[in-house]
Amino acid sequence: NKFDFKSTAGSDCVFKIPRDYKVNIRASNGKFTFHHLDNDIDLFADNGRVNFKPKKNGKYSYDLSVVNGLVGKFKTSQDANARKIKIALTNGKITD
Repeated sequence: NKFDFKSTAGSDCVFKIPRDYKVNIRASNGKFTFHHLDNDIDLFADNGRVNFKPKKNGKYSYDLSVVNGLVGKFKTSQDANARKIKIALTNGKITD
């Protein structure tokens, strides 16, 4: 399923996503906080700040990119069952 926030300026939302539910997010601008996920994430935003707190002992395969900004250091798992975390920002930062 997909969340498209491109035309919803000023949205402030909290989502509790069921385990194993793949999340696709598209946004123009946003601040996103992910804590202890059991989900695959595919996020694209033109401008954004992303804070990602991995689940203790969680396994994540990261594909992180920021054209103009900062990407923190994240340890990628080689486990075939690792959660896929794909985050792409044009401007912004991705931190833990």
